[in-house]
Amino acid sequence: MIAKLAHRVRKVRIIGLHKALRAWHNKTKIKKTAIVWQQNNGWMGVMTPEVVRWLDADFQQLFLLIKRRSFAFMHTLYLNEPSATIITDANQYMHCTFDILGSELCAYKTMPWAVDIRLLQQNPTADNQFDTNTYFAHMALQQSATDALEKDIKVPWELSRFTYLPILAKAYVLTGDRLYVDTIIAHASDWIKQNPFLYGPNWVNAMEVAIRAMNWIAAFDLAKNALTLSFSQQFITALYQHMVYLEHNWEYYDSRTNNHYLANLVGYLYLVHFFADMPGMQKKFHWCVAELLHELDKQVFDEGTSYEGSTNYHRLVTELYYLVYVLLQDKHLIVSQEVVLKLQRMISFLVWCTPHNGSLVAIGDHDSGVIMRTGLAYQKLATIWSHADGGQPPYATFDTFGLSVIKSDSWHVTLRHHAYQPLQPSGHFHNDVGSITLSVHGIPLFVDPGSFVYTASAVWRNYFRSTSVHNTFFIQDSQQVLLDERLFELDLPTGASEKRTYKQGDIIYMSTRHGLYKKHGLFAQRDLAYDMSTQVLMMSDTWLSDIKQHSQTSAWNFTLAPDIVPIQECKDRWLLLHNGKPVVSIQSHDLLFVVQPAWISPRYGVKVKSHALYAHSSIAIDKSFVITIRGL
Repeated sequence: MIAKLAHRVRKVRIIGLHKALRAWHNKTKIKKTAIVWQQNNGWMGVMTPEVVRWLDADFQQLFLLIKRRSFAFMHTLYLNEPSATIITDANQYMHCTFDILGSELCAYKTMPWAVDIRLLQQNPTADNQFDTNTYFAHMALQQSATDALEKDIKVPWELSRFTYLPILAKAYVLTGDRLYVDTIIAHASDWIKQNPFLYGPNWVNAMEVAIRAMNWIAAFDLAKNALTLSFSQQFITALYQHMVYLEHNWEYYDSRTNNHYLANLVGYLYLVHFFADMPGMQKKFHWCVAELLHELDKQVFDEGTSYEGSTNYHRLVTELYYLVYVLLQDKHLIVSQEVVLKLQRMISFLVWCTPHNGSLVAIGDHDSGVIMRTGLAYQKLATIWSHADGGQPPYATFDTFGLSVIKSDSWHVTLRHHAYQPLQPSGHFHNDVGSITLSVHGIPLFVDPGSFVYTASAVWRNYFRSTSVHNTFFIQDSQQVLLDERLFELDLPTGASEKRTYKQGDIIYMSTRHGLYKKHGLFAQRDLAYDMSTQVLMMSDTWLSDIKQHSQTSAWNFTLAPDIVPIQECKDRWLLLHNGKPVVSIQSHDLLFVVQPAWISPRYGVKVKSHALYAHSSIAIDKSFVITIRGL
């Protein structure tokens, strides 16, 4: 009780009394809604009197009205894969075969809506089930304090997003095979039965509710003429439940709203458009658009980067806003030039962070999150909007995100800076200041280690976001920012690194200086110089201090992509091989590198063994430790 009171006092202090009271009122209202819903056997239990009167006509009339509403623009965004691929994948889904967040590809006799199937495969004796009879607000999320994985609610959430449902619908459109529609009906009906409104793990999080609603709407739009009336009534009723849930469970826990709240709003926008013929929906639609524009101004910096400090979460935020843009375009609503330009800058940032012929570089957290199927085709959009990097300088700095980038036809380098402003959410940042990534000819060499898991293991969570596994230099056994049991919070100091990025002749210079070790009386500076003509990257690392003697040990780490093999050519020179061929050499006369085992998480729930180059040295103030990387 004392802890709950303290939490409420803190909430009032952060977001103000008015918002706090509104949040508590909504929680109470949705709980009462659940009771009324059960007592009235569903549909009519949560309707306003106006909506009840509007529905006095039979459901068939409502169905005809809803079928008139088109979402065809969504299909052009997400379902432009080769027909053969869509049909192959749809056949897999039709046989209940899935690979979810690191699980093995497996066929299921019954759909595991409330099971951590990854944990079930890895440890069949572990508790992997979530209770579908528990009211959503009473479900406590487990957090493992050890390196042993506990059940992860993100696994059933991912399956219950139904990102595969539009693929089944598209396969039906391509082939006319009724079996795909039957699978849609079977899976959706089973989910509705196994996940009663407001009960179980799949009603815990509003973001998941919103994403599921959008995929259901997309699938419905493709297959609506083949769906039975009885199923459609059940399906549309469930979508109405999703809309009611979102109206009372906005994810603004304090003033630091994030991608969750954006997903809430975009899912809600699509739902009120879906139910546009109902009373009051027009007002809700315009409120939602206004709120999304407010969040765009708040959550996306003027340079076009997300304030959550992660490239992959930035991609998710960009996808969300692009979905808003295409819906407004489809409704012939005016979108201001300022908003369009910011969206273009958001896409441009993704292009900058993607090597030629490569994949988006991971900076910060990565949970493999997309709204639909494959996420946003930002490279294609950049070309359409003429925001590809052709004709631009081969370097850029994103000051408020904290990233400098070199991008040529063959080399791609990023350098991470410290950048944090008050009220930014810190949960998806890593301890990675001064870290670099490097790709050559689209081949990743030095990579961010990824994230692996969140609540499933505090030990693994903190390992993957720790300083020592990023490609920087650091004080041995000392984090840049303290890591503890708060898995979605870092006490980042307000401020930014001193940094410079410029070009002279064929050489691009980047530098960063940070004070995250000022508790030791130390400042760290990393300088990079990339010569485009010779394809040589020179790195110079320096400890700065007014105190001339320090007892700490300085360490260097470069985590290698899993398919990169390090070979020591001589005492101070290493070769990095890809498919047996050397890509670059790494040489330092100041440091002796050794190979250490490392872990890489290419996507959420997956970790694979790799290697890291590691070196250490006693600290010498104002001495520059030089590392030279040459293309071969």
